[in-house]
Amino acid sequence: MINADSLYYNGKIITVNKRSGIEQAFSVKGDRFTAVGSDRDILKLSGPKTEKIDLKNKTVIPGLNDGHCHIQDASISEIDEEIPNPRNLGELIEWIHAQTKKKPEGSWIVIPKFFFSRIDELRLPALEELDFAAPNHPVFLNGSYAGVINTYALRKSGIDPNKYQDLPPGVLAASDFALLKDLPKPEYSYKHRLKALKEMMLRYNKVGITSLTDTAYKPSDWQVAEDLHNRNELTARILYNYNPGNPKTHIDTAVLLKSSPLVTYEGNKWIRMGHFKILLDGGILTGTARLRKPWGKKAMSVFGIKEPSYCGIINYKQDELNAVVETAHEHGWSFTAHVTGDGGMDMLLDAYEELNKKHEISGCRFSLIHGNFFYPDILERCKRLNILIDAQPAWFYKDSDAMNTILGKERIRYFHPYRTIINSGLMFCGGSDHMIKFDSKASINPYNPFLGMYTMITHKNERGNCYYPEESVSRIEALKAYTVNNAFKSREEDIKGSIEPGKLADFIILNKDILSCTPEELRDMTVESTVVGGRVVYQK
Repeated sequence: MINADSLYYNGKIITVNKRSGIEQAFSVKGDRFTAVGSDRDILKLSGPKTEKIDLKNKTVIPGLNDGHCHIQDASISEIDEEIPNPRNLGELIEWIHAQTKKKPEGSWIVIPKFFFSRIDELRLPALEELDFAAPNHPVFLNGSYAGVINTYALRKSGIDPNKYQDLPPGVLAASDFALLKDLPKPEYSYKHRLKALKEMMLRYNKVGITSLTDTAYKPSDWQVAEDLHNRNELTARILYNYNPGNPKTHIDTAVLLKSSPLVTYEGNKWIRMGHFKILLDGGILTGTARLRKPWGKKAMSVFGIKEPSYCGIINYKQDELNAVVETAHEHGWSFTAHVTGDGGMDMLLDAYEELNKKHEISGCRFSLIHGNFFYPDILERCKRLNILIDAQPAWFYKDSDAMNTILGKERIRYFHPYRTIINSGLMFCGGSDHMIKFDSKASINPYNPFLGMYTMITHKNERGNCYYPEESVSRIEALKAYTVNNAFKSREEDIKGSIEPGKLADFIILNKDILSCTPEELRDMTVESTVVGGRVVYQK
């Protein structure tokens, strides 16, 4: 018998194994679980040097896995100053005006992520309002797929406002962000980036995250993570999605793929390559997601859309998309795409089905990111090819009210339909799309996985509204979305995602029982300890 390094006993161990078993205790040797079972059986594994930890009836679950985030960008987002997250136009205008007192005239005032469809008024700030708040400063509110600027920014950048007759005054398409003159682009030393990632990972550990997918791989990011790992300071495992741009041909795609030293699922148990990713459409918060039907009259007034037939943007023609998907597969990559509307998903699935006529892809773990509008026919097509659903419950939590107002309740029937997805036999992989800010719930987007699970089990949003409660799921199903499902996505289901002998000893100790606490207690769950590879990386 090999004595364990540590024993955890007298607890409620929610293993998330295939039978969703609950045990009392487990043992750890090195970085692996060696046994899971009753107190009596596990305590027999104790030796003279074994550390024994009495859990005092507390609940233990596998380490949580954020399936979609931008941790390295987020890690440097508030190094210099806190980024505002205004809830209404009054707070926005007040913050901009306060910045004019701090910054020299003529210097930029920027919010790196601002989505006006999340503020109470559900409307764009008017050009006149921004001019009133900052008459002598250029202002830029970056909404990822569209932005808002003031008159000073137009003049400073030499932009002719008449060029944008089809957009509301001050609104700028994402393709024209490069026109903004002298926009500040903070740069940080390698030393600062190392420190920033280490600290951001500790924030993730505090809410129980032990693995994550950073969905915008850059070689320099990998190097930062690898250096932390070599120093034994990496406290969460990283899967990188490779998103080098939006190639349109076989040749362009092949060139980009050959520039990567690794392909999908290569790497080690700490740092690993994920899917090849493209950006197929826009976003729901700027009215640029590609929908099957026109966005409609309310969207025209909210987003300033001029054309009644407008369905959103699309970055590819079908033949271009088919070529990119096929080339990625030929080079050994699994494929995924940022796609936020049902019309975009139709195109992506067309490309997947076209490839499947030549090469069977049902075992390749292709996925789609975001999706949002999962109508039954879309789910049926996904099921035939075993497409993974890589979505973010925080979007329902933050955005379902806006989508209800803009599209109407009938059109949001299948907006984040968790029960329908799971009942379709598809694997739902939970993530956050955390982009900026440090706080786990105030970030854009919130990365607290317990908030995500709360959203899945209640189908309620941040204002307490519940659309289609029949789309809620069980607690075990929500927990799987942040554990074993994401392990499957990275082809690591044999080594992590559940508490079982032989798997990596990644687990967290909670202050409440996740299976019996109230939904609100689940949302506000406190992690008492986070352990990665048998090593405590966070202790409350």
